[in-house]
Amino acid sequence: MLIQFYNSLVASGQPFEVIFVSADRDEASFKEYFKKMPWLAIKYSSPRRQGIQASYQVNGIPNLKVFGPNGNLISANAVQEPLNYSTFQRWQSMA
Repeated sequence: MLIQFYNSLVASGQPFEVIFVSADRDEASFKEYFKKMPWLAIKYSSPRRQGIQASYQVNGIPNLKVFGPNGNLISANAVQEPLNYSTFQRWQSMA
C-alpha cells in the first residue's frame, strides 16, 4: 500500500519522500526486505538508525512517521491513516 501511494505521488510530481529506518534483527534481513522498496534508507550499520528509533520511540513495526520539509513531526502514527491524496494534502497543510 505504501509503495503504491509513494509511486503515485512521485509520478505526479508531488514533494514526497520516504526514508526507511530498519528494525530488522540483522543486515541480511534488512537487505532482503529493502530490495523491494523504491525509496531511500538509512544504512543498517549506521549509528543513526538506532538513534532515530530511540528519539522517535519506535517500539514496533510497522511504524510510519511523517515529517515536514523542516523536520517537524506531522504524524507520529501514520500507519493508522488512509494513504490517499486527501491525507497527503492534510500533511502538506500541517508542514
